[in-house]
Amino acid sequence: MAVDQAGSPPALDDAEAYGQFREMFGAPSAIEVPRWDEDEFDPRPVEEGAEDGELMLPLPCGGAMVFRRIEVGGNEGWLGEQRIELGSPSELDAPLDYRRAAFISGAFSGEDQDPRARRYYYLGKYEVTDLQYRAVMEDCPEKNRGRRPAVRISWYDAVEFTRRYTEWLYENARERLPREDGIPGYLRLPTEVEWEYAARGGSLVDEAAFRKSLFPMDGEVTDYAWIRESVSSSFKPRPVGSLKPNPLGLYDILGNAAELVFDLFRLSTNGRLHGQAGGFLVKGGHFRSWRNTLRTSWRREHPQFNPAVGKANRLDTVGFRVAISAPVLTSEQRIEAIDQEWESLAGDTGAALAEGERCGALVAEARSALSAMQADLERCLVDTGRQSLSVFPEPPLPQIAPPGRLPAWFRLRETVQYMDAAKVRQYGLWFLQAKDPDKALLLFKTAARKGDAWSALAIGAMYDPNLFKAKDFRPEQTAFSKANPDMAYCWYRVAESLGEKRAQLRLNALMAGGEGADIRLSRVSAGCLKVLKQYGGN
Repeated sequence: MAVDQAGSPPALDDAEAYGQFREMFGAPSAIEVPRWDEDEFDPRPVEEGAEDGELMLPLPCGGAMVFRRIEVGGNEGWLGEQRIELGSPSELDAPLDYRRAAFISGAFSGEDQDPRARRYYYLGKYEVTDLQYRAVMEDCPEKNRGRRPAVRISWYDAVEFTRRYTEWLYENARERLPREDGIPGYLRLPTEVEWEYAARGGSLVDEAAFRKSLFPMDGEVTDYAWIRESVSSSFKPRPVGSLKPNPLGLYDILGNAAELVFDLFRLSTNGRLHGQAGGFLVKGGHFRSWRNTLRTSWRREHPQFNPAVGKANRLDTVGFRVAISAPVLTSEQRIEAIDQEWESLAGDTGAALAEGERCGALVAEARSALSAMQADLERCLVDTGRQSLSVFPEPPLPQIAPPGRLPAWFRLRETVQYMDAAKVRQYGLWFLQAKDPDKALLLFKTAARKGDAWSALAIGAMYDPNLFKAKDFRPEQTAFSKANPDMAYCWYRVAESLGEKRAQLRLNALMAGGEGADIRLSRVSAGCLKVLKQYGGN
């Protein structure tokens, strides 16, 4: 090694210095050959010869983690990107995940650094397991923890995991990381767009399949996702990689553990995300999710902190998987190339903005008209202890039996069991408007069994003593001849468990009413326990 005039060796860049260190001292065996059994970090290895789409990185304690390469289109240069459509067309949870446009690009351009080559990023093949999490965050754990995903992880824990893991890789296995413009990549949580793009199947599915609520499946949903209806889910996370993957080879992307992303939660409004940022955002559903609520667009907010304990919020349904990314402005040459591309695009910007504003106004006008047409069918609320019905238009009763005779109860059940929860709930509203609360109750129960929280809330209101005491009470508002605070309590608990925020208000009103004041302290009825067990209240 040459020495400069000051008697010090010349400065080396990090990559060269690291390479010389490796030549002098060799590589720790834990880096080159993981000591963990392959089943502990890659239970579903790809067939021999198909490894090009995968990347394996070492972990502390002789472990490893496997990533899949996610390729992205839009290869028009360094400013190129792919426009995609995310979210759901359903208005049932429209403020949470309504359809919207988004844009995506990959962090890496390959060895040739060609701005018009297909770009890509990496995403964990599996959810981070408890064993992998502890290998980074603690001393080397016992390997008998199995492959269950790490849960009860706060957003801050997950970010800290990616920081520690990246720093360990930079120190011990920098050459194994993918590079962009000579800069090694780093680990982080995926963005919501990166997560949902990959969950839908990315470039390996056509546009029609990409827009559907679930990625293409060869079999039942339960062949791909651990959810409430899974025979062996046992209402707890299951070992990763036990079921089938999505088209990109990602396992448990739906169900099992809901997955943290880097973004904070924002509402969906007018084809875009709202400006207010809230709590942490999770995607994909989990082992307690109902089949009819499972979709790639599913997104939920959780508070960053738990006020009851004064600590970061950690949930037993929430875990994460890791992405590999790289900086955007990697060198002076890259910045100059981006500037040149921007100048060539500047002339088209004004016209594009004007056309975009015009189209946006037309879309907003059409959406407003559609919303107004649907408003009456969705305006059935539980408020101040009574169920008040809006004035519906006069819809025909659903044709669920031959005209001229009422359907038998079994016929009604048979007809609606394959409908989604929103449609079953709508039919229940029609029967309630037609002053047939018995059939409405049956349909609300069916919808609640499919995971519809509003229907469970409505059933609770039918039992609620506050409904029977209301001045404008009408017998056709309920299927029961008298109030039952015990059952009202149970159905409100079911609604709360399914995510209905108004359920707690109804529970408070029930307790304040006197008749239900001791329900929490006394032993609830066998009927109540049956409801809680069957419909998922806790």
